[in-house]
Amino acid sequence: MNFLFHALLAILALCGIYAAATLLVWKLKNFLMFPAPESSYDNAQIFLPLPTGEKIAVFWLPSPADGSSVILYSHGNGEDLGNISGLLEEFSSRGFSVCGYDYVGYGASRGKPAEEKIYLAADAVWDWLVNDKGIAPNRIAIVGYSIGSAAATHLAAKHPNARCLVLCGGFVDGIRVVLPFKAFPLKILDNASRLEQIRLPMLVLHGTKDRIVPPRNAPKIVELAKNAPSKRLVWLKGTGHFCSEAENYFDEVTSFINTADR
Repeated sequence: MNFLFHALLAILALCGIYAAATLLVWKLKNFLMFPAPESSYDNAQIFLPLPTGEKIAVFWLPSPADGSSVILYSHGNGEDLGNISGLLEEFSSRGFSVCGYDYVGYGASRGKPAEEKIYLAADAVWDWLVNDKGIAPNRIAIVGYSIGSAAATHLAAKHPNARCLVLCGGFVDGIRVVLPFKAFPLKILDNASRLEQIRLPMLVLHGTKDRIVPPRNAPKIVELAKNAPSKRLVWLKGTGHFCSEAENYFDEVTSFINTADR
């Protein structure tokens, strides 16, 4: 009996520790997930309002070519529009119109960052492109890098009429960025549930030496997107988390967007 009693106490103690750890992760998720860097630029030409009353900064590089595809780019953590201006300009030089934006708390988008605000920002940019700029959804290629994969899968799940989805250094969910299994019953940056809803051609790129988002996430992303009409996984050999450093990154993304078959 003493053994059973002590075993029960141990189980209850472990359950209490697990519950406390789960609550702590939930309470601290925004603090842990969004270590926004100091802004690398001062201002932006375009600011879009969010339902929260905050505004997000937008960079817009229109192509002179009529009917060109439009890249809606959601950037990674630890960077802002100033840091990725060269990347946006490279895509622009390849004939695309390019739209990048900063999440709340990043760059000139003032405020306190939070997961739900990432999705609000992505929605605001999509609506601006479609309603204000008059761009047909089937011209918009949704591209997300790292934490931007959450914004990108959010948009792709909502807009099956977009051109395609490109995920670079993406993850299954926020928990499995760190752990190989879902250790907590929490929905944090839950790409997994949205991937099942995607009905767009999809390209997944991942560095083979990624130490931030483990490469095991890439094939799982492809597996979960079971309703995508076409899927392609490209390994960026010898590349870490910064996908755009790979020699074939821009060529792969450009070719995929230009030939995406709906």
